[in-house]
Amino acid sequence: MQCPRCGNNLDYGSEFCGKCGTRIYNGNNHDNKETVLCSIGYIFLGLSILFLILLMATKNFNLIPFFIVLQNVALVISIFAKVKYPNSKMVLLYFIINMIYIVILIILGIWFISECTREAQNALESCRNM
Repeated sequence: MQCPRCGNNLDYGSEFCGKCGTRIYNGNNHDNKETVLCSIGYIFLGLSILFLILLMATKNFNLIPFFIVLQNVALVISIFAKVKYPNSKMVLLYFIINMIYIVILIILGIWFISECTREAQNALESCRNM
């Protein structure tokens, strides 16, 4: 591998040229913007998980809009990052984690709806028995 600026021979995985100081981009290092983008995405993903836990623990349906906004922002960031940095391993990991989280949300959503339906049926039965 050679420096694109001065032609100096570089070790594989070098981030900077030892002769001229040029930053070398390859598959082993990543852009700082990429790190910031994934970090912001993880923050929104974490907040979304927090709101999901609060929603399931309290059954406070007023939290649903906040949860949906946070999850959608995390999803948009993951898609944007995947388009902007298609070969990045860090972005791929964030994208995969986000997709797994969405599958889990679908499963939890089905369970949550069935629980609410079961509670409503039990409440209806207790009203009929009065």
